[in-house]
Amino acid sequence: MTKILPTLPKPVYLHCDRGYTITFVTLLYLANQTRHNPDFTPRITSADFYNISAAMGLDFISRIPQEVVSEITGEPVPENPTRPEVEPEDWMDYWMAHPAYKNWFTAGQITKSHISVLEEVGFTSVINQRSGIMLDGKPNQEEVNLLNIRQNTGTYAHDGKEPRQFKGRLEETRIDPKRPNYFISPTSEVNYESRNYDEFGDDIGYQELTERLTFKSSKLQYYHLPVDSEGPYEAYVDKVMSQFLEIGGKGPVLVHCASGARAAYVAVLVAAVQYDKDLDWALRRSRELGFGVSGDQTPEIYDTYYKWLVTKRQKKEEL
Repeated sequence: MTKILPTLPKPVYLHCDRGYTITFVTLLYLANQTRHNPDFTPRITSADFYNISAAMGLDFISRIPQEVVSEITGEPVPENPTRPEVEPEDWMDYWMAHPAYKNWFTAGQITKSHISVLEEVGFTSVINQRSGIMLDGKPNQEEVNLLNIRQNTGTYAHDGKEPRQFKGRLEETRIDPKRPNYFISPTSEVNYESRNYDEFGDDIGYQELTERLTFKSSKLQYYHLPVDSEGPYEAYVDKVMSQFLEIGGKGPVLVHCASGARAAYVAVLVAAVQYDKDLDWALRRSRELGFGVSGDQTPEIYDTYYKWLVTKRQKKEEL
């Protein structure tokens, strides 16, 4: 890795089966570079290693990993390294999840095959924030992921264009028109995907009803609490916070949307409310999940965080 990584164009995507081993190796690579190259960034110390891995919900606290970290960093094994606070501990068997805090996890769109894994891992509930066919009385069916087809072009017909999953529109919105057909399957006659039933798609887009019905045969509790990707978030959170907290009191929860953004915004806030974390914690945790909340970039979400984690608490203290 030390020889190869510097030669590769950035960013670089590193993976293994569940993300556990590659995270360990990558952080060790950064720590090794930190130790031997004074100009290297980002700099990773032993404390950084455990803080970062804990934030990712990963536990490298057993004897052998700790000894390896100590050898690479040149620092002693810490007496009290930062530990991940996650429930269930074996959540990585569903590695597509991202731990927000304790029993709150986030994800993008799940598939039919994921449901049995979520149950086996120990989740008790799944909250789906994606829109159904209608939202607030208006047609609002979301897109479904399609291989080699651009996203965010609109589900329905518009501006003289066909609906997204019509052949003409699909061919217009291909990411790479030159990709070979076998990119889709050995027998595909086209180089793009037109339907995605595994992610609960239909002939138009994402179909929430199909996902809901699929959960009927599972022990998992399924909740549909939709919010549009553009919000409004303040009114939504005011409406659903008590229900989220009630669900969170029953055990580990996976909150999912299309990409994980909506799920992260709300799950971090709910976790902060449930476990009495402050605004700074919530803002930092949102950044660590890759969906940073700030007054400049996400003003409405920031204001919602401030309302629940500062204003409401101040009013409660004054009573």
